[in-house]
Amino acid sequence: MSQTMNDFNGKVAIVTGSSSGLGEAIVCMLSKCGCRVTIHGRSEENVNRVAEKCRTLSPKKFTPNKCIGDLRNDQVVETIIKTTIEMFGQIDFLINNAGGHYLANLSDSNEIRNSYDYIFGLNVRSTVYLTSLAVPYLEKSNGVIIIISSIGSFSSFNNEKTIIYEMSKAALDHMAHGMALSYGRRGIRINTINPGPFKTAIYRNYSDQDEYEKELKSYEQLSPLGRYGDPEELANLVAFLISPNASYITGTNVVIDGGSSIPRFI
Repeated sequence: MSQTMNDFNGKVAIVTGSSSGLGEAIVCMLSKCGCRVTIHGRSEENVNRVAEKCRTLSPKKFTPNKCIGDLRNDQVVETIIKTTIEMFGQIDFLINNAGGHYLANLSDSNEIRNSYDYIFGLNVRSTVYLTSLAVPYLEKSNGVIIIISSIGSFSSFNNEKTIIYEMSKAALDHMAHGMALSYGRRGIRINTINPGPFKTAIYRNYSDQDEYEKELKSYEQLSPLGRYGDPEELANLVAFLISPNASYITGTNVVIDGGSSIPRFI
């Protein structure tokens, strides 16, 4: 049955890493669509800013739940679920958006271990743990899980320093495939969204200012559309995938990259 995407009244969504960037766009979109939301981030100032923004956008002026902390800390993960249930009593949508980089050359045996531990701890381990805690509630609500992955999960960025990051995103894609098979008959759908270049602050982690500007131009040239994605475009995709209009979509990696990953002969 068709349903407008802005009809999420009575639903509850958790969006990790939602105090800036793509996560902020997602949680604001869901608030605007009537969801009650849990906002998570590491900066209290940014979490409070986004919470006020979401409250203003909410048709019924719902007050968001706020969680602050590093997801590599199990207690932070547990608090997200605990406080969401205490405040709202249910979980309908889990948007695993939080993630990060730690650039290191594979040939640097010390830094590469630090890179691996940081990236897999944040991008993979915390996602697995949070999802496992949310599953009992998602079964009750016939809920939906979205994992924000990357086109780097299947297409290399051709940068030695991002290999571990690419590995972590491939792991998340396979997590979604396995969960879709295991939990589909329990009423849970799960998909990944694999973004290409979106102009968010995370790209500043790559390099110094000159290299950053150079990299911005190179990413723009990758897309046949000649531009970066707007975070709101990705938020619209999330809203579609969690809606009943996408009820037959599960176990899929949905690419949103402006054509950046189209194979080319060079």
